[in-house]
Amino acid sequence: MPDDDIETIIDHPAFRTLIRRRRRWCRGLTLAMAGVYFGFMMVAAFGRPLLARPLGEGPLTVGLLAGLMVVVVSFALTALYVRVANREFDPLIRQLSGERR
Repeated sequence: MPDDDIETIIDHPAFRTLIRRRRRWCRGLTLAMAGVYFGFMMVAAFGRPLLARPLGEGPLTVGLLAGLMVVVVSFALTALYVRVANREFDPLIRQLSGERR
């Protein structure tokens, strides 16, 4: 790709909008996931009695449920990002590439 094309894309308002929106979403989702993960790790490090507490009569504990929720939240945040990317980012990328769908 010639340098002129790259400069044209970089200076395009749709490109700047794409980068700004994508960065905002990525930062927010990263902070959310880091908060969930490190929150779980802090409870695991300093709140062992809480995590060892059984739920009901079976072998399920608060810790197992909390660990499962970390995984569920990560999948949910990934699904949210995919949805936003398909609805917001892809139209801007098509606009930049000259495609019309």
